[in-house]
Amino acid sequence: MSAGDAFDALISRLETPAYVLDLARLRACGDRLQSIQRGSGASVLLALKGFATWSAFPALRHGLTGAAVSSPHEARLAREHLGGELHAYFVAYGERDLEAVAPLCSHLTFNSEIQLKAWARRALTLRRDLSIGLRVDPECSVVKAAIYDASAPGSRFGVTMETARELIDGELVRGILLHNHGRSFVSDLEKTLEQVEAQLGDRLDRLEWLNLGGGHWVNHPQYEVDRLIELLARLTERYRVRAYVEPGEGAATDAGVLVGRVLDLFQKRETTIAILDLSAYNHMPCVIHMPLRPRVLGGDQPGKKPFTYRLGGITCVSGDVMGDYSFDRPLAIGDAVVFEDMAHYTTVMATDFNGVRRPSIYLWDSATDQLQKVRSPTYEDYAGRLS
Repeated sequence: MSAGDAFDALISRLETPAYVLDLARLRACGDRLQSIQRGSGASVLLALKGFATWSAFPALRHGLTGAAVSSPHEARLAREHLGGELHAYFVAYGERDLEAVAPLCSHLTFNSEIQLKAWARRALTLRRDLSIGLRVDPECSVVKAAIYDASAPGSRFGVTMETARELIDGELVRGILLHNHGRSFVSDLEKTLEQVEAQLGDRLDRLEWLNLGGGHWVNHPQYEVDRLIELLARLTERYRVRAYVEPGEGAATDAGVLVGRVLDLFQKRETTIAILDLSAYNHMPCVIHMPLRPRVLGGDQPGKKPFTYRLGGITCVSGDVMGDYSFDRPLAIGDAVVFEDMAHYTTVMATDFNGVRRPSIYLWDSATDQLQKVRSPTYEDYAGRLS
């Protein structure tokens, strides 16, 4: 999304705080996913942990084979609103979760040797045509943010490649899941596969499928899609496996914004503070956890433009701060502040801590200017999760 007369007019029609998803951009993202499938013969799954706004699924569905899920609620949502193949991976299954998920899925992946041996045969009694998988740690760190490095020392994700060699030889494992990426480009995937093929290359042709996980930033403007297509096609041909990727953020890059308004402005020593009607802690938690500096429409680094503000959230958390940004003109109470690239993760991670309501969700088609509010959280949403 970018500034312009249509976008400025859109902002005036919103009840803030609000997530606004652009259906035209999502269709374009779906087009790229479709091109990956057609060009490579591989399959693309939507990782619901990254994007689960089901009212927008029709804009993406043409580029997808199905979904990747990690909880019973995600599995049910995918089955009811997306369809197609359903790949489940849990860090650990309990009996209740296994019984809820296995009948819905086409593929079920285990995180450890103990979990595989404890539950795989039980899962097959719940659905006989399940394809059983194993998560393997490729032992290759390519993600800069330590909190998202699934191959960090002591990682709780997946078995070692040494263990994988033994288990692939058994009768249960039909495929493996490799997931160590995040905001990654093809060069990162090539590094991972070089290491995996060096240690497991003589075993991969015994498998039916190879899932390369998520974190592939395929809709980033600098992503080399043709290079990915060639890599996936090579894997499919060399090992006679079906290849999968499961982008979350990559499926909805730059497909939405989070809009808030200025409620208060005040000076505190050398800092000018603007309090917004939204929250970094509640509504874009990656800002706190990663940490991530979100892009702000019209905003720049502090001091780059004439007027600098610390943008703060509305909760009682001391660290509820989006960051310091500079603008061409001074902010005023009631002004809109637009955080870019907020369709993914923020929407699924939002909370109502402190009783602060989550943003409303709007679907906007930038090609037609049609706007629809599909969700407006209520007091009952907040009270209903307590007792």
